[in-house]
Amino acid sequence: LVLKILVLSKRQYTNKDLLDDKFGRLWEIPLKLSLMGHKVKGICLSYRKCKTGSLLFKAVEGGEVEWNTFNLISGFPKYLKYLNHQLRFYKPDVIMASSDCFHTILGVALGKMYRIPCVIDLYDNYESYKLSKFTLIIPLYRFVLKRADAICCISKHLKQHLVQTCQPKGKIRIIGNAINQEHFFSRSLIESRDHFGIPENITIIGTAGALDENRGIANLYRAFEVLVETNNNLYLAVAGVGSRDDRGFQLTNVIDLGVLPYDDIPFFYNMLDIAVICLITNDFGQYCFPQKANEILACKTPVIAANVGVMGDLFNNDTSCLFNSEDWGDLVDKLQLQLKYPQVPNMYIDTWTKQAERMEKFMIMIFNNYRTGKAKI
Repeated sequence: LVLKILVLSKRQYTNKDLLDDKFGRLWEIPLKLSLMGHKVKGICLSYRKCKTGSLLFKAVEGGEVEWNTFNLISGFPKYLKYLNHQLRFYKPDVIMASSDCFHTILGVALGKMYRIPCVIDLYDNYESYKLSKFTLIIPLYRFVLKRADAICCISKHLKQHLVQTCQPKGKIRIIGNAINQEHFFSRSLIESRDHFGIPENITIIGTAGALDENRGIANLYRAFEVLVETNNNLYLAVAGVGSRDDRGFQLTNVIDLGVLPYDDIPFFYNMLDIAVICLITNDFGQYCFPQKANEILACKTPVIAANVGVMGDLFNNDTSCLFNSEDWGDLVDKLQLQLKYPQVPNMYIDTWTKQAERMEKFMIMIFNNYRTGKAKI
C-alpha cells in the first residue's frame, strides 16, 4: 500500500531550522517514509522571515520530499490558498500534523473538513510552549486532541498526561526520538576539541540546547561553581540559546560556543568529559524526550541527566547517571563520581528508519480503518 502523505509543520523547532539544517524528527520521518515508497509532501509555516518557495529534497537512497515554505506575516493568505489546493487536488490519504498547538488544531480541522484521516505527532507537550500560553489556545487544543483520529506521543509520560487532561477518543501510539547514525557516533576527544580549537589537557563538562531557567540550567551553574573552586583545570562548555546573565556563567573557566551549526553538535558532545542534561519538573520537562539524550549516548560520552520524566526510564533508574533536579548539590556529587569513574551507558538507540516504520504501520492502520468504515470521519 502506497500512501500519499501531507505533512504540516512550523519551520523553526527545537532551535533549529527544519529545511536549512535538515534536522530532527520532522525532517527524518517524512524522508524515511518516502524511502519506503510513499509519496510525501510537506508544507511548513515560518514564524520568522525566511526565503519561501518550493524545495525538493532527494535522498541518496532514492526517496524524495517536496517541501513548500511560507512566511506567517507576509504570506499567510498564500499559505492557506496553497494548503487548500493541495487538499483538493493532491488529495492526500493521510495528514500528519506536528510542531505546536496551532498545527495540531489545523491538521485535525482540515482532516474533518476534507474527510482525510489526520495523525497528530506530539514530540513535546505543546501546552508548555510560551506562545501556547500567551495566546490562551490550550482549551481549544485539548478539545481538538480529544476528537483527533490518531495521536503519536514522544513518551509514555506524555501519553498519560493526554489521557488525564484530554481523554482522546482516537488511537494513541508512542513513537520516540532517534538518531541520525551518519552524524552521531563516537569520535576521538582530541579530534573533537581540535575542531573548536580547545586544548586537550583540560577537563570539560557541558551541555547544549536551551540555556533557560525553565530547563534547570541553574543547577549546572551552581554545581560548576562549587567544583571549580577545588579544580582550576575544570571547564564548563555550553552551546545554545538563552541568557548569559547567571553569575556562574561569568566565571573565567566557561567556554561559550554560542549557537552551533547542526553539523558541529556531534563534535561538541564528543569533546566533553561529561555531558549534562538539565531539566526540572515542570510542564515541559515532565513530558519531553530530549533529543540530546540519544545523541550523547550515540557519541559514547559519559552523561548525567536530571531524574525527570522519561530520563529515569531511559537510564533505568541508574543513580550514577541521574541527579535530583531539586538539589544541585546532588549534581555536584554525581559529577565528582563520574569524573573519577566515568560511565558510558550501553543501550540500544532507535534509528529514524525504525521510527518511520512504526509511523508507517500506524498510518496504514488509521487509513484502513477509514477506508473500511471502522472509524468515523
